[in-house]
Parts: sequence; structure tokens; C-alpha cells
Amino acid sequence: MHDRWLTFATSLAVGALSLVACARDTPNEPRLETRMVAVVGDGQSAYVDTTLPRDFVIQMKGPDRKGVPNVPIEWRVTAGAGELLPSLHDVPMSVTNAEGFAAVAFRPTALGVITVTATTAALPGKVVTFNVGARRKPGIVIRIVPGFDCGDPSTFVGPNSSSDVTVSVGTVVEWVYPVGGIGGFTCTAHVRSLVAPPGGAPLDGLLAVNDYFQFAPDVPGTWDYIDAFNGGGGTLTARAP
Repeated sequence: MHDRWLTFATSLAVGALSLVACARDTPNEPRLETRMVAVVGDGQSAYVDTTLPRDFVIQMKGPDRKGVPNVPIEWRVTAGAGELLPSLHDVPMSVTNAEGFAAVAFRPTALGVITVTATTAALPGKVVTFNVGARRKPGIVIRIVPGFDCGDPSTFVGPNSSSDVTVSVGTVVEWVYPVGGIGGFTCTAHVRSLVAPPGGAPLDGLLAVNDYFQFAPDVPGTWDYIDAFNGGGGTLTARAP
């Protein structure tokens, strides 16, 4: 009896090993290959003629998931306009380093959406794409400081910590919403004018966290505005140049 059970158990084990071997040999199993992947840099925004805060970074990964060194990388601006610059962090630009990374800094030179691509002859047809935005450099920046949580009044902080700002007609004013509430909440703000001067365009900007809204007053006068979502407000006065 013992010998029969031993023979039966051995047969089961051999059968299981055969199934594993067949599964490993199945032609439908995906195989790992060398890849080029985007690491960081997509979706940024910066002022025209100002270097982006983060590099565009790619990594070459081999079948073992480790970085592949010494792979030539070609960077190109394929839409919009800007200047490719050496990495801000001493990472090689045109060939991957020992960990498989290559990086390039970038300075937009025109307004709008700009596209930068990374390619390599080692992977024909593979393109890694980075899209960024470029906006006008403002003359004045007003920070929107949220309250403790969403719904508490926002504070508008311009130059000299004042919520009342005066500029010349045509000056670009930028509102930024840099963080969530003090309690760590993720809020949104809606900068909207209650009163605009005769002939002046209204203020109307919706901002998420780390977002911005720009406006250039086109006539002399004063805009009284609020955060329509959370409360709090300020004034923007434009004078003839």
C-alpha cells in the first residue's frame, strides 16, 4: 500500500512539473524587452524665456528591469518653440548613464503648448513625448492663501502683503493657488469680479491646486473681485501708463 501511494504521489509531482514547463513555453506569454520610459518632466508650466523647474528625464530599461547605459538619445522640439539645455542635475543629455538615465533641461521661447520628444536608434519607432505650457511672465503675482479647509475665506496676498493691488494698464497680473488648506485639504478657487470698470473685461479664473490665472487690465479703473467658492476678496486697480 505504501509503495502504491508513493508511486501515485510521484506521478502527480511529475505531471505538475510538466504543466509548469508547458506554461513557461506558451507562445502567448509576454516577454520583457528593452524599453524607454518617461520618468519625470511632463505637464509642467513656466514663463516664456524661463527654464522649466524640472528636467525631462527618460530611462532605458533592459529585460532584467535594470538601467541600460551608453544608449544614444536624441531630443527634439516637435511643436512650439524652445531651447534644449544641459541637465540641471548633471545627468547626461545625449547618452544614458550607468543607471540608464538621460535628461535635458528646457526653456520655452514662445507662448502655448510645446512638445519635446526623445528617441533612440536602439528602439526604432519608439517615441517618448513631453508636453509643457509656456505663459507670459507677469508684472505682479497675487497668491491665494486658502483657509483652514475648503469653504473658509481665502486671503489674497500681493506685493507688500496687500490684497489691494495697483498696476498700469496692460500689466500682466497672475493669481496663483500654490497649496491646499492649512489642514491639508485640496481645494479650488474661483477668482471672479463683482465690479469691473466701464469697458473692462471681467475677471473669471478657475484655479486648482498649483494652478494659475492671468489677466491684463485693458482699461483704467478698479476691479472688485472675490473667491466665489470660498469667500475673501481684493481689488485690482489699473492706471493709465
